[in-house]
Amino acid sequence: MRYPIKNLLAFVTIIASFIFCNTKVAAQYPGMAAVYKQIAANQQNQWMMMMGNALLRGNQVFPDTYKVKLKDSTVKEITSFIYTDSIKHKDYIIFEDTKFKRSDAAHRYQKIYPDQTLTIAVQSRSYDYTIDDYTYNTFGKPTDSCWMFDTIIGAIKVYGKYSKLGKNDYKPENIVGISLNGGKMEKFTDGNIKKMVATNAKALELANDGKYYRAIMRFNKGVEKATYKKSNKAAE
Repeated sequence: MRYPIKNLLAFVTIIASFIFCNTKVAAQYPGMAAVYKQIAANQQNQWMMMMGNALLRGNQVFPDTYKVKLKDSTVKEITSFIYTDSIKHKDYIIFEDTKFKRSDAAHRYQKIYPDQTLTIAVQSRSYDYTIDDYTYNTFGKPTDSCWMFDTIIGAIKVYGKYSKLGKNDYKPENIVGISLNGGKMEKFTDGNIKKMVATNAKALELANDGKYYRAIMRFNKGVEKATYKKSNKAAE
């Protein structure tokens, strides 16, 4: 689910072609040189901003729509990627305030950090795709530096920095922590994962191969089956 690098190369190719074509036209019509120069500069800045943002948004391919309650009790609906501020070492989303002109970027595009929020929920579409129905049923918890979402629920619970993670995205940089049976949250490390799944031989084998998502899911499924059998036996 990573942002394809080919798209970034395509952006560079497009902007280079744009500049080249307009340079030729400007040579034929000298009076237009200044106009085309400004257009090219603006276009280049936009492409560079897009490329920079792509590198800041981690594993996300498409933005999500969030309903955020701020600490001043205002509620905003925001469609954004979750970005990472490399200076503050915090994640943030961008709220676009349409009351301001696009040229007034400082006010139109506002960064919202986790420690400014009380709650955050992610919009999900109804499973019935014939109904244009969207609900907020994935909730995150703000921390000092990021939002924390339940990405795996079970005996082992995984808290991700993003509401959606692909199987290959279960890596330390995308995970806030993990817990076993509602216990203390631990770091998402090779050692902690192996310790938690140790009682399930198949899950441990998967963890040894670095297949952490499959290892956790296998372990949780095993616990679920054992609990189900136990409850059925008790009911007899």
